Amino acid sequence: MKKNIQCAVALFALTTFIQSTAIALPTKKVDLRTKITSFNIPIKTQGSRNTCSVYATTFLLEYETAKASNQPGIDFSEDYLNAVTDIVKGAKDDGDFFNNILSGYLKFGIVDEADFPTSTTTYSPFKLPSEALEQDGKNNVKFVPVYIREIPASGNPWGLTDENINQIIAQLDAGRPVAAGWALSSSIENTQVLGVNAWSKNIVKTRDGFYGHSMAIVGYAGSPSEGGYFIIRNSGGADWGDKGYWYCTFDFAKHNIADVFYFTPRRRELSLRMPVLIKTPVPRYVQLNALRQIPTVMQPQNNLIILQKPGVKN
Repeated sequence: MKKNIQCAVALFALTTFIQSTAIALPTKKVDLRTKITSFNIPIKTQGSRNTCSVYATTFLLEYETAKASNQPGIDFSEDYLNAVTDIVKGAKDDGDFFNNILSGYLKFGIVDEADFPTSTTTYSPFKLPSEALEQDGKNNVKFVPVYIREIPASGNPWGLTDENINQIIAQLDAGRPVAAGWALSSSIENTQVLGVNAWSKNIVKTRDGFYGHSMAIVGYAGSPSEGGYFIIRNSGGADWGDKGYWYCTFDFAKHNIADVFYFTPRRRELSLRMPVLIKTPVPRYVQLNALRQIPTVMQPQNNLIILQKPGVKN
């Protein structure tokens, strides 16, 4: 009888240990920032230009190229991508929707920054690549975009499904960053989530308080069912936010993203699908400090971020 009691006590102790171990399991987290640093892809700044979508797209191409080639220091030209987007669209615009930028990339590729230097202050609509450089770019179409969500032709452009959020997480699990078009307001509420301040709610009084901005997502912590956040990479320089990055809750992303995509290696035997071109009015500019944070959150300073109303490109 004594032996049976000891076994029962031992079983209880084992059960308690297993339960305690399960509770103590760490929060699931994927953070590509370490890999980005190892690839030597620094945070860039779009300066006073309306090119956030161009910068987000270029970052994804730099990352995927560095990963595929195991070659750090990839630095592609944002101005080249901007110029070939103008060619495809048949208009002179500084910055554009992802659809148009991806069309420019799929037709003309991408080239090194050294071959077509980018300005952070001046848009030169008549600065176009030479035919030789275009040919170099075309030889560099090594990845194709895959949309998790494309901007719908009608209806509310903003908002992801639970499945979309899970698809973003799946790509991050696979080591792929994604690029997204966001709806932001002039003031954003932050909430403490798993130890970080994360955007949780746009605070606006009127529809005019919303603007569009494009940023990459490079990681996450937690889970949509139990709470957590995405890690965002901006194009406002390394002194914006948390060394160029910030955080948002899964719910914030779900309600405030319009379109999101990632790149996958191109299969030469498959034909390229060209995104539908989108034509819109010229966007308006606002200062980065229009993104006022609550008092306890660090204040991004001395940078410009170009934001626009929903339905207007950036």
